[in-house]
Amino acid sequence: MSNLAVESVADKTPVKQADVFQLQSMFKKLPQAETKVRHHFSDGMYARELLIPKGTCVVGKMHRTRHFYSVVKGECTIASVHEKEDIKAPFLGETLPRTKRAIYAHTDCIWITYHPTELTDLAEIEAALIEPDDSVDDHAEFKKEYNITDEMEKTVLEINSDLDLSEIEGVELGSSSIHGVGVFAKGFQEGDIIGYARLDGNRTILGRYTNHAKNCNAEPVMDKGNVILIAKKDMRHEEITVDYRDMLAMNETLRVNL
Repeated sequence: MSNLAVESVADKTPVKQADVFQLQSMFKKLPQAETKVRHHFSDGMYARELLIPKGTCVVGKMHRTRHFYSVVKGECTIASVHEKEDIKAPFLGETLPRTKRAIYAHTDCIWITYHPTELTDLAEIEAALIEPDDSVDDHAEFKKEYNITDEMEKTVLEINSDLDLSEIEGVELGSSSIHGVGVFAKGFQEGDIIGYARLDGNRTILGRYTNHAKNCNAEPVMDKGNVILIAKKDMRHEEITVDYRDMLAMNETLRVNL
């Protein structure tokens, strides 16, 4: 974090996820501001309270799950791929999974995030709730490994002749912090069948809109010539992700077996 006022954030300049990452990289080279953090625990709930001093710009970590946050003191400007607005306490907002957000404090601010969890060890909470930054960067590495150009990727995304966009129980489409539209889990436990990604030769909404992540929460499994996604962990209001390397391997197996 830096004590420097960041004009691009304070002036509410439109941002992309990559812009916030670039801002974070720049801040790491600057003197860091001192902030106070307090941790609160109740039955099945963890709250993290952060004091952001006036004139400070903060780039937050990405979270795996959807959750509420509140600003209980002060005024700030927030900018991410989902929002760009001025906030004045009292304010209640929601963070979507894998959102990278920049916050500029116009006054001293108190920001609190709320997470349902039975964990009380801070290291375990961090591991369970925080999405590593390199999980987003891995999409570029994946494309490099398989020599996939931007033009090739665009061509694949525009193919719709094999789409079956029927609704799938337990999932819903929504705005993704990873890319465009994503698929979100309403609630699955580890080992649950999420649904078909490919059925009778057609891609479903899971096959079309599930985004890539290095630390993915779902994996593809072959089922009599079809592809289903299995939950690798418990999920609730979380974007479903797969490693595209696994999907490509699965598609190659289907092609060979035809």
